[in-house]
Amino acid sequence: MRIALICHPHHPIREPWAGGMEMHTSMITAALLERGHQVTLYAKEGSEIPAGAKFAQIESSEHQYELNPDQQRGALQARRSEEAIRRACEMAASADDDLVVNNSLSPLPHQLLSSCRLLTIMHSPVPVPAVVEFFARTSELPEQHRFVTVSESNAEAWREHYPEVGVLPNGIDIDYWSAAPETSIPTGESSTRADGPASRPHDGLRERPVALWTGRITHQKGLHVAIEAARLAEVDLRISGLRSDPGYFEEKIAPHLRKESEHDSTAPAYLGHLSHAEIREQLSAADVFIASPLWAEPFGLAPVEAMATGTPVAATPRGAMPEVIGDGGAVADSADPADLAEAIRRALHISPDAARSNAARYSLEAMARRFEQLVSEIH
Repeated sequence: MRIALICHPHHPIREPWAGGMEMHTSMITAALLERGHQVTLYAKEGSEIPAGAKFAQIESSEHQYELNPDQQRGALQARRSEEAIRRACEMAASADDDLVVNNSLSPLPHQLLSSCRLLTIMHSPVPVPAVVEFFARTSELPEQHRFVTVSESNAEAWREHYPEVGVLPNGIDIDYWSAAPETSIPTGESSTRADGPASRPHDGLRERPVALWTGRITHQKGLHVAIEAARLAEVDLRISGLRSDPGYFEEKIAPHLRKESEHDSTAPAYLGHLSHAEIREQLSAADVFIASPLWAEPFGLAPVEAMATGTPVAATPRGAMPEVIGDGGAVADSADPADLAEAIRRALHISPDAARSNAARYSLEAMARRFEQLVSEIH
């Protein structure tokens, strides 16, 4: 099958990932190529696409997206995004593809590609204003169009706007994450994991579990809640992520971080924006992964990656967290730091095998099979 995949134009598709949607785009492309499909990515300049895929540029790398722009900048960004997606639709309409996949968070492909087989994958919770407005005007999609999202939790919310929302859960490379290497633990730290890193000797300076947090550093991801919860639970927190909201980082996060000179400090350590390989290495030395979304998390790829390494997850109860984490971690009663701290304590007693078993539900192969099933129903 020849597939055109329209990406969101704000960020290139490359590591380190700007967010889960960019990572999903790369992962599903690789999975579809593995199953013999041909894929063309319509994406931003600077993307590093999986081997075997084709690339069509829809946005210049000179345009840098800002999370919280002023009114003038916001209008420019909205206009450029619309122009880029229109450009992608024009190219897709003239190509000889069997299917268009809309990963753009925009309803434009439904309007401009009405005669094409089209599958929209929604990676964001309600509301995405343009999509909500589209469904307010449109009760039915074109006959060959489908609209799905990445969890049942997110689908329930979107069904208030379009009742026929399907579900295509995300997937990860289970083999890659389950093969996480053992790593040396920084001086003065120790891990209590029972499946490898836990058994390493330490220097006795500290006997505290190690927690890891990764993601886009924005208020909606709740890193400030994770920092306070880690303090209450008495775990050493390591942080990785893109500082998507510099103002939030400087005001809410930076004052709590460990200084370079504070080698024996129990303050959180910011590791920078790490690659997959670096995150996998950190996970192999962590006792627990903290997921602290304050928005209705649509899925949660990072917690699944953590569980695949055998690292249990402690999470706030927002969005799809209870659905995705299952028996592989502990979900807090609320997003209050004290409740999340209690979830951290409970997660520390969950076995690596339980975490891995839960993560196995979300393999790339399962995602690709479900994708093909959904597409086979589009006539």
